[in-house]
Amino acid sequence: MTSLRTGAVTDVGRVRTNNEDQLLVTETLFAVADGMGGHAAGEVAAQVAVDTLREAFAENATAEGLVDAVRAANAKVLERAEADPETRGMGTTVCAAALVPDDDGNDTVVIVNVGDSRA
Repeated sequence: MTSLRTGAVTDVGRVRTNNEDQLLVTETLFAVADGMGGHAAGEVAAQVAVDTLREAFAENATAEGLVDAVRAANAKVLERAEADPETRGMGTTVCAAALVPDDDGNDTVVIVNVGDSRA
């Protein structure tokens, strides 16, 4: 397995009063979700996305599994947005990178982007 040193930080900035970003750092999965929707809704969308990414990718830690995890996160965010008038219209971008083994047993980096966040 590839050895990495990681770190993560987020800052609310000077304009907003709440931070709608969520970070995910595990041994093999790294993601940033930039929530949108105002009030607490952006925070909720970003948190739902990273929680779902973590859970779904843990079940299938492959390149296809990362794509499936992003699709699952999208479905969960939409489900949550439609279930509560306070979160209706919320959303999030996602930028994620995963270390997955290739056919030779070496680690390969797989990157996915959703929305205007890019890696």
